[in-house]
Amino acid sequence: MKKEKKERKEKSRQIVQSTQQNVPIRDFIDGVVVTKDNKYVKIIEVLPVPLFLKKVSEQNKIGDSFAALLKAAPSNIHIKSISVPADLSEQITDVTDSIEKETNGNCKKMGAEYERILENGQKYGVSRRFFLSFPYYGRLRGKDAEEIREITQSLNVEAERISAMLRMSGNETVEIDPENPNEASARLFYMIYNRGKFLDVPFEERLKSTYEKYIEAYGNENFFLPPQDYIAPSKVQYSNSKYMIIDDRYYSFMYIPSYGYNPYVTTGWLDNFVNSYEGVDVDIFLKRLQKDEVQGSIKRNIGRSRLSLSETNDITDSFELSAQTANAGYYLKNGLASGQDFYYMSVIITVSGDSAEDVLAKKEELKKTARQMDITLRDNTFQCERTFNAVLPSSQYDDRFMKKMRRNVLTEGAASVYPFTTFQMIDSKGIYLADDSNGSPVIIDPFNRYRFNNPHIFICGETGAGKTIAILLLAIRARINHLPVFILAPEKQHEFQRLCEAIGGQFVSIGAGSPHRINIMDIFVPTKEALEKQKALDGSSSYENTSYLAEKVATLLEFLELHIKDITLEEKQILNEAIIEAYRRKGINKGNASLWKDKEHTKLKKMPTLKDLVKVLEEKEENKRLARVIKLLTQGEGEHFSGQTNINVDNPFFVIGLEHNTANLLGLSIYMAMDYCWSRIKEDRTENKFLIIDEWWKLAFNPIAAEKSLQISKIARALGCSMVIATQQMSDILAIEDGKYGNAVLNNCATKILMSMKEKDVLSVKDMVGLTNAECSKILRFKAGQGLFISGDNRLSLKFNPSYTEKLLTFTDDATLEEYARVKEQEEMERKSLEFINSLDKLDSLMYTSTDILKKSADTEFISLEEYTEQIKEVS
Repeated sequence: MKKEKKERKEKSRQIVQSTQQNVPIRDFIDGVVVTKDNKYVKIIEVLPVPLFLKKVSEQNKIGDSFAALLKAAPSNIHIKSISVPADLSEQITDVTDSIEKETNGNCKKMGAEYERILENGQKYGVSRRFFLSFPYYGRLRGKDAEEIREITQSLNVEAERISAMLRMSGNETVEIDPENPNEASARLFYMIYNRGKFLDVPFEERLKSTYEKYIEAYGNENFFLPPQDYIAPSKVQYSNSKYMIIDDRYYSFMYIPSYGYNPYVTTGWLDNFVNSYEGVDVDIFLKRLQKDEVQGSIKRNIGRSRLSLSETNDITDSFELSAQTANAGYYLKNGLASGQDFYYMSVIITVSGDSAEDVLAKKEELKKTARQMDITLRDNTFQCERTFNAVLPSSQYDDRFMKKMRRNVLTEGAASVYPFTTFQMIDSKGIYLADDSNGSPVIIDPFNRYRFNNPHIFICGETGAGKTIAILLLAIRARINHLPVFILAPEKQHEFQRLCEAIGGQFVSIGAGSPHRINIMDIFVPTKEALEKQKALDGSSSYENTSYLAEKVATLLEFLELHIKDITLEEKQILNEAIIEAYRRKGINKGNASLWKDKEHTKLKKMPTLKDLVKVLEEKEENKRLARVIKLLTQGEGEHFSGQTNINVDNPFFVIGLEHNTANLLGLSIYMAMDYCWSRIKEDRTENKFLIIDEWWKLAFNPIAAEKSLQISKIARALGCSMVIATQQMSDILAIEDGKYGNAVLNNCATKILMSMKEKDVLSVKDMVGLTNAECSKILRFKAGQGLFISGDNRLSLKFNPSYTEKLLTFTDDATLEEYARVKEQEEMERKSLEFINSLDKLDSLMYTSTDILKKSADTEFISLEEYTEQIKEVS
């Protein structure tokens, strides 16, 4: 009883403090944070660049640009790096929605595996975000509405100026939504305070639930919703000297003491901490002092040091310390004289995790890293609450608190901490491509005009490097996202056929002996939906003034001229008239309405074939030569060019195999394949789609195919098409006509992925894509499935990771093929077992029905055998 009474007494003495009191935010106004102690703070989110994947000259240029920014920036700036789990919720939702709409079993299976890959990426992947904040230092008068408007306007103008200077360093800043300028800042504070659950309970959900509680309390919408109510965590604990707990996440803090810096560093030296682990944040505080404030102090320190040197024996520790102080003083004095500024710099590292042990392990690893860099890290114990508040981007800077960790630096020293040194590729509407070197997912949206100049992708690597696997994974995941995919396979078409048939795509083999036909004389007309979009974009006159027949005649003439090398101008005219006549006999003229069988425009007329064209030419003796030459494309090895189309031309996943072609007909087959794909690509330019060409080297060596692919690469972007080219033999391709096709196509691709290559191929593209010697060495050492992703100045190391089903359908090694055969055999056995079970169920039902009929007949009256049989037939 005494113990219980004592516990009740102690419990009654405990002070219950609301977590809202821990949040220093009073309001958000016009994108500006207003704190409880009446500070006004502007926060800018900065997009990083891959500093260490750039040339040394580029790194130095970035450092110089950042130094110029610091000299012109406000006197107090706070740079914050936050590492959090990658937020892939939007991508996961999109895939989930796609799976629900899917009807193909293999696509559903791969979609589910794709979803798990994204979930793992969200669990283990790390997303790093960077923020720069600064307070308003003007004089506050009465804080009326007009003054607040002036303050926020001043801070926003300053933010625009800083953003412009950051762009000189290659860093873009995230634009604020003008319709909701406060949301970005509110999201940031919510993420900081709720790191353990901000992915599970999104900001919108928390804001909505808080808002509903206020509605319930007030009964109307006429109230002020305090930010701390939807930002604050559920609980905060400061009971331990080494860490604090917010909800169920542990936080501990370290700092670099004033004596703990390595004086010999290069730009971006903090990268080892910034890009270390999930849950490790780095905060940098830079306070610029006026020169006249510090010059006197520097002179006095130099004087005292010189006096001490004259009075101290040169072999004592005191002499060494005085000498170092004097040298440091002269360094600062000379630096200030040369135009540099003086700063106090402080660095705090926040380590958070799911347990105290997790935090401790991370801290020990960081200390090891620091020792390797000749940097000292100290634990900041007994001050967790104060440190946490200090690292909030709310200008809670305290000179007395920062004194033990501040370092005197000049502009060049301050610029060396440049922290925006990581780069990640996670586009909200993108396709998971691979993992980067940190294990974070690389999700690209090639149609994102903000990130890419054009949507084209160039993949290069030697045989066995994994090019085909890379493009097949891209194709599969595009298919899961319901994007149309067209693939040309000049070689190894069987590698594509297995996948295509498994996911319900349309596989077409164009070549000798193939049963498949694509009528080169078919006129492809956009669907009604596509035409409506076209009219909305270009006006109704665009459709009315365009003759699909005229466009097809021009294409056919170009196709036949490639076949008839010595055609004359007179024969061109004859051919033009014969083509028009072949269409006329099918009831088709230059009016688009003549293409349809019905007034509703639901069914196209039957199109002529090359055989029909030959018949028209044979009617006149003078046209017999043309007829004989074109007839070669209607029989024998050229038979696949003639006949009506007998495949599903509307399938959104379309693979054309070109392997079985003789050398003299390959160019024409490629032309016909590209013409078909181009017709589908042009159909709806508002719809994103992919045209994938494997083993492009085979096209590059064929003038017809090379010219056609070059034309498409120049125009496809405007039609919402990403052209993906995979090839080998780059050194040979770039030698064709002095690189006419290789240079042009490579330069037309905003994104390059370089996989393992031979040295001569690496050297051939080195200058074209700006590779460093280190990158060249890395490419030579790549294993299968690894690559270097290049987009502008940005670089990422990639590793392609297929799911189980993706591997079964794309890998061609013996072990995988045996596994694939085993799985197919098991699926067939399961199918037969299911059929057998269903047949037994039907038999049981039939027997039950038969017995039931017999019972009824016995209870009522006799029925004949014929009547009994008829009733059984009806039931079965």
